[in-house]
Amino acid sequence: MIYHAYLEEDESGACLAHVPDIAGCTAWGAGRASAIAALPHAVRAYLDWCGAHGDPLPDDGIIEIVISEVVHGCRPWQLRGANALFSVDRVPLGDAELRTYLRRMAYARADVLDLVRSQPPAFLTMPDDTHTNIRGALLHLATMEVWCLSRLGQRITEPEPDADVLEQLIDSRARAVEAVLRLSPRQRDLVYVPTDRPSDNPEEGWTLRKVLRRLLEHELEHLNVLRTRAATFAAAD
Repeated sequence: MIYHAYLEEDESGACLAHVPDIAGCTAWGAGRASAIAALPHAVRAYLDWCGAHGDPLPDDGIIEIVISEVVHGCRPWQLRGANALFSVDRVPLGDAELRTYLRRMAYARADVLDLVRSQPPAFLTMPDDTHTNIRGALLHLATMEVWCLSRLGQRITEPEPDADVLEQLIDSRARAVEAVLRLSPRQRDLVYVPTDRPSDNPEEGWTLRKVLRRLLEHELEHLNVLRTRAATFAAAD
């Protein structure tokens, strides 16, 4: 199978590789070569994940990576960092693809919820590298949905910092899906340039496809981190 990779690189050479063919699949590297080298494993893990959810994808056992586009000056892994609008993000999103995105986003959110529910309450207070604790990382997932939908001019309720974090995750996803399904066919195809809460690239463009891609990529990144944290927590118990 041939998978087309789209790369974002910052001024230091750090690289985030995306595989929109199987939206949600990414690999990060301190340089382009390391990100590309990590992609076959990331693709295999993604195929296995879909299969485990009863959503198998074509797989002949061979993974070939073809670089389709490289965008420089992006830092999607940093706060307020710009996210590339790849050429593939401009392709109109049809009903079938929209259903696929929403279905796999549902898999990812269910995996997050199931993992957290399987842990003792103390797991939420475990320190996290990028947030105060695991609870903060989960709240960040809900906040990300609010921010991404705002890129399309859609307003959904901000998470309540003191509310039950699992309820926030359920509520934010329901509101996000409702906002997406409310978009007209024309709105789905537009390129938006938000004027509120911009990134460090004020001319950064967004489409519905880009928003859904980033939401799924972001959640799967955090799901992998949560699994690692859960293993560490269990080993320390």
